Amino acid sequence: MQADLSDIYFRASRFLSTIKKKLHEVGLDPYFPFIDHICYRVATVERYFFICDQLIASGNKLLRESIINGRSIAVFEMSSPFRFDGLAVDILEVPAPKSVSYYPEGFEHAEVVLQEDFHSFMQAHDDLSFDTSGVNKSHNPELRLTFDELSVKFHHQALARIVALENEQESK
Repeated sequence: MQADLSDIYFRASRFLSTIKKKLHEVGLDPYFPFIDHICYRVATVERYFFICDQLIASGNKLLRESIINGRSIAVFEMSSPFRFDGLAVDILEVPAPKSVSYYPEGFEHAEVVLQEDFHSFMQAHDDLSFDTSGVNKSHNPELRLTFDELSVKFHHQALARIVALENEQESK
């Protein structure tokens, strides 16, 4: 399905509504205001370049494009944040598809910045099944909670901060 930027904004509102509902259902709704960024997946490399070009042409700022696990991932600061229910999210992550995986186009995950450590967070919510496979990553460790086709990732640093640190290290 082809999407222009107005469609992406419409989809973002629906996506954030669904995320808020899912977090509420599992008792994590207090974390909704701490959504740091959202991720928009594309199905092909051609769509990746098209969406990135459209975002730049519309005045959004490309903070960084990196190769991570063999594919490009672009991070944008949106000139007009995605808004839903008092929340404004101004960071958008757009990963190119992995060569071995197919992703339908659309929003895939939201990321929340936690103040508490992962262990304490999981203990406080021990009724939930977190994917802990990313907690020992050297770069931006994470917990993941999956809901059908979407997920919420929990990190300790905002993506814009991670990007700023990467840009700073690269410039040295």
